[in-house]
Amino acid sequence: MRAFSLIAAALSCAAFLTPPIAAASDGHKVRSLLEDMGYEGIRLDGCLLSFARRVDPAGKDNGFFAYERRLNLETVEDFSGDITTRETMDGSTVYQMTLNPTDAYRFQHAELVLFGVWAKKQFPDIKWPHAYPGDQGDRTPVIEFELRQRMPDLDKMNGWVFYTKYGGSTLVERNFQMTFVDRDEIKTLLDALAAYSHNFNCKQ
Repeated sequence: MRAFSLIAAALSCAAFLTPPIAAASDGHKVRSLLEDMGYEGIRLDGCLLSFARRVDPAGKDNGFFAYERRLNLETVEDFSGDITTRETMDGSTVYQMTLNPTDAYRFQHAELVLFGVWAKKQFPDIKWPHAYPGDQGDRTPVIEFELRQRMPDLDKMNGWVFYTKYGGSTLVERNFQMTFVDRDEIKTLLDALAAYSHNFNCKQ
């Protein structure tokens, strides 16, 4: 009877420990995949993921030299989306994964509409949100500062940060989208994110 109790206790302990161990393994896989895809500065802190890439500075795009991607796994409804094919402006083919948001995140994202009204009123000659680095201007730092004051959880929202001679400018996405030139690699990353999110209990 005592032996049975010890076995049961051991199994219970193993079941308790397995998710964190599995999450650590999945987290390592996510980091490795992103490194193989050419990203740097990869940070996976709980359910918050960020990674960056440098680009050749472009004079016509305000000296655009780097971008950062941010993904909060708590905002993802599910990982069941298909990998779709897209054609770029230069005619090459890339593959895209799209992560659909939770209802709570849709509501949070809608708050940006109100900020957009403010930005348009204050700076009618500025195009906001800055969907492209070339949209930025000398008022971009002011807008970015005000955005962070009004939305203190901005760094927990999904999207991009474009870095130019004007500094960083955040573009928030409702549906997190990411493309890559290899379909198998982007699908493997999608599966690794799903596994990590599940084992880390990101979806409450």
